[in-house]
Amino acid sequence: MSNSQSKTIGIVIDGAVGARKLTKIVGYGAQGFAVVTPYHSARSGFVGKIPVDYDKIGSVNVPYDEIVGFTAESRVKLSYHPDGFVQFSGEAQGTVISGRDPQSGEPKGIGLMSQPLTSPIRSGPTFGITAWGLQDFAALDAPESDSVVVFGPDDMYFRGTTPTEANGIILEVLAFPQRYWAGVRRRGRDYVLTMAFKDFEASRAAIDLKVIDLPGQDVLLAGFASHAHVGFPSTSGWVLNGPGSRGVDGKGHVLMGFYPREAKLAEGRSTLDRIAPSSTP
Repeated sequence: MSNSQSKTIGIVIDGAVGARKLTKIVGYGAQGFAVVTPYHSARSGFVGKIPVDYDKIGSVNVPYDEIVGFTAESRVKLSYHPDGFVQFSGEAQGTVISGRDPQSGEPKGIGLMSQPLTSPIRSGPTFGITAWGLQDFAALDAPESDSVVVFGPDDMYFRGTTPTEANGIILEVLAFPQRYWAGVRRRGRDYVLTMAFKDFEASRAAIDLKVIDLPGQDVLLAGFASHAHVGFPSTSGWVLNGPGSRGVDGKGHVLMGFYPREAKLAEGRSTLDRIAPSSTP
């Protein structure tokens, strides 16, 4: 395995698009990791928390006014800390309001408390990225590098779509305890963990997840990619979803970053950009 503390996720699909960089996962020295998306030109986005009722099954339409969100004029990254605190902060340090209030511990920007990494969630992925218009993502010039995990045509599933209707990609990554290495095997240049998920759309289907190894981390990250059908107004973009919180009533929130943002999402929203205070004469 590579000793790299970060892994770039590449996508290769049939057609003329070629190999593209989708995202990068960076391990923190004090445990935890960040998910960054530096490979697309979009800068203006929407960052928010979507209400979720975990007791409801199937797709649910959420009214815009029920989404807690802000605009952002710079890209964000998703940070997952060992204690379960997950937040969006600036891809470039200091550009977006983030962190926690030292007194209350509440997020200053968009964040929530999810499961600690010692006991990661199992009701869904730890994080996921939906992408479309892959031709506008940066080209992947070295797919054989040890710091790259590539999902090719033979690795792709079909999430809520068919081969004729697919026009986007979904990457879903889950965190597992390190003991799950006992179920990992090598396949070519990849390490693969095969799992069956009771609550997956194809319930109990065996899914091959590629290991995204970050040395020194207490968790094992592994993910799979799927074709999807999307209907966003922009010709290219991405949505980064984080893990969720859940209360005793079965309700909670899930994090979402949307780039480039839809005009409707920005209506009446405040900014999450960190604006330096004006100097006093």
